[in-house]
Formats: sequence, structure tokens, C-alpha cells
Amino acid sequence: MKIGISSASLYPLETEKALDFLGKNGVEVTEIFFNSPSELSPEFIAELRKIREYYGIEVCSIHPCGSVGEPYFLFSGYPRRYNDSFEYYKKYYYAAAELGAKAIVLHGDSLKGHIPMEEYCERLMQMNRAAAEFGVAVCHENVNRYRGATPENILEMRKLTDDKLKFTLDVKQAVRDGCGVEAMYEAMRGNIINVHISDHNKEVDCMLPGNGGFDFGGLFKRLDVDGYDGACLIEVYSYAYRDHGEILASLEKMKKTV
Repeated sequence: MKIGISSASLYPLETEKALDFLGKNGVEVTEIFFNSPSELSPEFIAELRKIREYYGIEVCSIHPCGSVGEPYFLFSGYPRRYNDSFEYYKKYYYAAAELGAKAIVLHGDSLKGHIPMEEYCERLMQMNRAAAEFGVAVCHENVNRYRGATPENILEMRKLTDDKLKFTLDVKQAVRDGCGVEAMYEAMRGNIINVHISDHNKEVDCMLPGNGGFDFGGLFKRLDVDGYDGACLIEVYSYAYRDHGEILASLEKMKKTV
């Protein structure tokens, strides 16, 4: 199991500069968060690929910048908009394949989405079938106020997709929802292919790992026992640190915890 840093943790540093920073500082693995539609151009992806290859950094996953709009574009009751968005997301599958990533992180529909869960899951698997042609998987993240926020919904998704749907486990989002990391882990257990880590205390729900009270040793042990061979990526908001050096220090703490 590798510990890395998501480029999202460096926001609003431009995507290519964030990847260069991570590579220059010896980070082994990352998730690239795309921040603008133009970054999906073949030319920009080629630039990212050059940076990745120069430093030998592994890109395990990518994250679309339009997550906030996924309920509207991918999961509304207007079929034509879904069909158009379905085709648009193939640009992300292409980007992932070019960068060597195996997972696309999806926020999915809002918690109060209107389409039935059966239709929702069918759309998720349609996207996965399209992504599979590029050698990647669309994995559903547990995001507060989205359909994946509750363990109950995760379990229902697994049932309705014949347990074929994969997941991104996000620590801070489980804390924000109030269900807790343990309950979300159990709901996703066996189908986790990507992990976002952060720390927290009673007052703050997003801190750099090692600055709060979360038991990372316990989480890493459970993942290891369950055969998880993916990465655990530090993903925090900019208010969680004062300078980028603190993120690198957090990475070293987590490497010693594995």
C-alpha cells in the first residue's frame, strides 16, 4: 500500500504545477484533480503525461472538475442531457488511460435526487461499461449530501449492480455525514479501490493526517488485512495548512504509520 497526495490538496495551484510540485518532492503516487474543461485537451494531457513520466510518479486515479454538476448533467430526468454528458465523460476515461490511472472518482447524484435508485445504478454501470473500454473504472465516492453519503445507500448500490460497483472511501466525507468511517468502510468493504485520507478533531472535520485524532494505523491495518493494494491519498482543503511543506511532512508521518 502506498501513501500519496492528491493534487486537489494544492488547490488553487494550477493542475500541471501541482503535479510538478509533487513529482519534484518525491511523492510516489497521486490523484489528479482536473480543474477546468480545457485541461481535458489531448495537448494538456500530453503535458501532464510528460511530467508524470519525468518524475516517475504514479497516477492512480483522476477526479473530474464537474462533480458539483453531476446531479444535473448525469442524473436528472432529462435523457438527452444525460446522453450528452455520458459522451463528454469519455474525455475523462481517455485522460485516465493516457496517465495510467485505473479509477475515475464520481460524486454522483445528490442525496435528494429524483431518479429511482434502480435507474441511477443502471446509469452508473453504463458509465462503467464505457470506461472499461479504456481500461478504467468509475468508482463512487461517499460525499456528504450526495447519494453515496450513507452506508445504507452504498449497500443498496452494491445490491442493484450485482456487487460490481467500486468505491472511493473518503474519511472527511464520512465524518461530515456523521455516519463515521467505520460504518462507511464496512458498507464498501471488498469493493474499495481508492482512499482519500484526512484527519479531524471535535471542532474541525478536515485536517492534515497526523494533526488530529484519527487512528490511521487501524485503518491501514484493516485495508491491508482485506487485501487492499491501492493508494491512500492525502486530500485536504487549503485551510488545513499554512504552506505546502506541511503537506509533505504529513505524508512522511503517514508513511511511518503504514
